[in-house]
Amino acid sequence: MEELKAKRDDVHQKMEIAEQRSGLQRTEEVRLWLQNVMKIEQKLILCGLCSKSLRSSYRYGELVCTMSKEIANLKAKGASFERVAGPATTDTMEKKPLEPNMAKTQH
Repeated sequence: MEELKAKRDDVHQKMEIAEQRSGLQRTEEVRLWLQNVMKIEQKLILCGLCSKSLRSSYRYGELVCTMSKEIANLKAKGASFERVAGPATTDTMEKKPLEPNMAKTQH
């Protein structure tokens, strides 16, 4: 999990630099990957807090084993990003002429 957190921090830092310096926008793939990492972190934290009894500790152990596969997949996916940001998308907006200021036209 520590390696995944380190990869998350690296990807996030690269993304921040690309967004701030170059005006690029994070890719959807990176956005989704970061969300998935955060979900796994939250699951592990919540389950760890619930593991007071032997039974819940056992379930927590099973969950960790299952999630270790997800963590490995996320680590591999994070290592394969060709880019973390791309050109910013511009939303097309309809231009409307401004109406003359009514206060100025009335005397």
